[in-house]
Amino acid sequence: MSVHKSKGLQARVVFLLNMVEGLYGFPCEIENPDIFEPAIKGRRNEKEEEERRLFYVAVTRAKEQVVIYSKKGSESKFLNEIKDHVIISSIS
Repeated sequence: MSVHKSKGLQARVVFLLNMVEGLYGFPCEIENPDIFEPAIKGRRNEKEEEERRLFYVAVTRAKEQVVIYSKKGSESKFLNEIKDHVIISSIS
């Protein structure tokens, strides 16, 4: 299920996949086409803030546990924000 569809729902365990920096990571770094430039001028930070809100929506859907998958060395900046509140384990 996508994070968007999870709003208002809960689950015992929530898995977040692809929590990495980059084009298809979280936050998504795909830019809007140039045609949208005038409409979003000065609002670039709002896109990242919306992605951050979406991340916290996903994290708070869990009743018991959140499992986050990322790639060592290219973790999402959002994971850095919560690093003092999580247990980190590696899979070799």
